[in-house]
Amino acid sequence: MELDFAARYLLMPNKLKYEKLDSSDQQLFNFCCGSGNEKEIKSLLKEYHAINMFLELIAKKNNKKPFDKEVLEAYWLGNDLLKNISSDDVKTHLKDSLEKNKAEPELIKELIPAVPENIHPHHTFHILHIHSITKDKNFIYSNFNKGKVNYGKVIEINKDSLTIEKNNKRKQIHYDDKFISNYKVGDLISFKWDFALDVITKKQAEQLDHYTEKHRKIMEFS
Repeated sequence: MELDFAARYLLMPNKLKYEKLDSSDQQLFNFCCGSGNEKEIKSLLKEYHAINMFLELIAKKNNKKPFDKEVLEAYWLGNDLLKNISSDDVKTHLKDSLEKNKAEPELIKELIPAVPENIHPHHTFHILHIHSITKDKNFIYSNFNKGKVNYGKVIEINKDSLTIEKNNKRKQIHYDDKFISNYKVGDLISFKWDFALDVITKKQAEQLDHYTEKHRKIMEFS
């Protein structure tokens, strides 16, 4: 379900315990848990202007709609749709979108030149592009590794956490049975902010690794 996928990956789980029950993240969480209605979520998703800007570009270059499952997957995990989009496409679309939304000319002049060659409209580029503007290494170090989508193989299911493994390293992530279900030991689980998001396939995991590492290198983030 496209709306479920969009809500699931937009969610900032680290904010849930600090925000009010009617906050946007709480609404996204509740929707993925089976409550809330589609009309409200569709309206809420339109408020994420920066992400929608990239979804619109992916859709436009592939003759699809912004909230098609493949388009959402391309932005959050990565897939072949991204191969049809050049860095020049990203620059042009970014400039047009910012001008359409009446962004400050100074901001546009700063953002566009910071888009390097060979990048894709993938969420890892999006996060690292912010870093290239803020130039705050403490900000990006603390937020990139936590806030980007990652994954691991489920090794053990505990009462309040999952033990996952990737590259021979194990860690604990939190999960909520109302939010994610139908998982088992051996599954690959996507997560961010150490919170389990979804069960993904091996191919999706490989695509996520590919685009994450590619943008790390291009944006010179180790």
